[in-house]
Amino acid sequence: MKCLLHKVLVIALCGISSMACTTKKQPAQKTTSVSEKSVIKINITQTSSYCGGAYPPDELMMELRTPKKLPNQKVYIRPGTTNDWNVPIVAEGISDINGVVTVELVDGTYSVVFENKVNTSFYKQLLQQFGDKPFEDGGIDKNCLEKFMQTAEAVFEVNNGKTATAIIVNVHNPCSWERIPCLPFDGNLPPSAPPPNKQN
Repeated sequence: MKCLLHKVLVIALCGISSMACTTKKQPAQKTTSVSEKSVIKINITQTSSYCGGAYPPDELMMELRTPKKLPNQKVYIRPGTTNDWNVPIVAEGISDINGVVTVELVDGTYSVVFENKVNTSFYKQLLQQFGDKPFEDGGIDKNCLEKFMQTAEAVFEVNNGKTATAIIVNVHNPCSWERIPCLPFDGNLPPSAPPPNKQN
């Protein structure tokens, strides 16, 4: 009887040992971080308005309208499709000699803004200078100004570390009478100059 119990005990122990050997601990699998960043390139260009007198040759107009690489232009990136001051800046950079800004971003939708829109400073400055009278009397159009400040220079999406199309942001150099947004021009224009925009 003791011999039989001994055999049963040995078989049971062997079975437990065999199960322990076959159930090895599996190595932990690496998970891809959702916050992994990708390198994104933004191309900055510039064009200009003609601000002289008599209408220039077509070649000059074409030259002014043709986008050119713009170095040393600083840009800021914040999430979303509009320039919301309550949303923090997640990246910034300055264009290199080829007009390219390189930033690192996770997947998402982003807005590009320039320094005059990155915070409320320029907005408050314009309201302080020109917001004390209505637009018809030479004051700034406040609704137009708010829309101007909320509009991004460009909106793009990063998906799987890539963008669907090239990101191009153009800086247009306006004439002096058009440089303040949403403000009627009150002054003398050059002879035969194009009429000023009432609202930019």
